[in-house]
Amino acid sequence: MRVAITANTDSPDSPVDDRFAAARYILVFDTADGKWETVKLSLWSRQQKYSGKIRASILKEQGIDALISGGVDPKAFKELGKRSIRIFQAPESLAREAVEMLVRGHLLTLQVPDALDVAKLVKRHPASIV
Repeated sequence: MRVAITANTDSPDSPVDDRFAAARYILVFDTADGKWETVKLSLWSRQQKYSGKIRASILKEQGIDALISGGVDPKAFKELGKRSIRIFQAPESLAREAVEMLVRGHLLTLQVPDALDVAKLVKRHPASIV
């Protein structure tokens, strides 16, 4: 199984990023061979209205079966579901630890989105976003 993990840096010792649609890196771990890969995401893909759709497509192209993230917004959740990518939540852990928890069966599948849709929030309350 190929697992994608949202991360702040390109290291497996990076904390899991809590925002799928805005993470700087996606770390990919292959459970079959134990190897790590890094996908650096451009600033452009982090700022786009459809970043969840763009990122879900990137994961599918990479042959990803599952995603571990701290949070997934409603649009990204829908796009990942369309591509049959299972979503697991592992906030406040390192990428390496999150993968170990997944392999041991200690992570639960995320059944509903758990992060705010930031684009909608900005439209409703532009002055409240700093």
